[in-house]
Amino acid sequence: MPRCARPVLRAMRHYTGAREECETQGVTPTRSVLISGPLGSGKTAVAIAAGELLDEVRVPNAVIDLDWLCWAGPSLSSEQLLALMCDNLESLRERYVLVGIQSLILCRAVTTRHEVESLRRAAGGALVAMRLSVPADERTKRLRARANPAELAEAPAIDEAQVGLHLPALRNHGRDARDTAGDLLRRVHWLS
Repeated sequence: MPRCARPVLRAMRHYTGAREECETQGVTPTRSVLISGPLGSGKTAVAIAAGELLDEVRVPNAVIDLDWLCWAGPSLSSEQLLALMCDNLESLRERYVLVGIQSLILCRAVTTRHEVESLRRAAGGALVAMRLSVPADERTKRLRARANPAELAEAPAIDEAQVGLHLPALRNHGRDARDTAGDLLRRVHWLS
């Protein structure tokens, strides 16, 4: 078995166990994919493309940019922002399940295992985390095009923090976001 497939298979086994646990507690489980990666790696574009691909095959889904769930004032600590994001995700998940959506596509530049595990709990089922891989010069070019100096300044710290996560990587350069999204959905077995 390829080394890159092991985390995905572990998450699939976790999903089966999470489904059984949720059902015994009367909670409808969901399946989620978290698209992570450095700033400028194309997380949002790939998430949107993944949602569109699932729409085409009539799989009910929701695309959620997690940054918007914790966009709050400067006085909150990183731990408070994480708690706010997870609380909001859990509330959204419950609303989506009520209308028949059990496949969630999440995107955010996560930097710690604690953050990934907190999101896994808030997502209410299995969460497969994948990291988009884009060369540094390409990411810098993309960030400069967005004309946001703050993102350029914080990018190196996020890059460094993500190195220790060892998430399975998915190439997102030299091709369309739709192609990357298709690869992602096939790797997590949401598309054949």
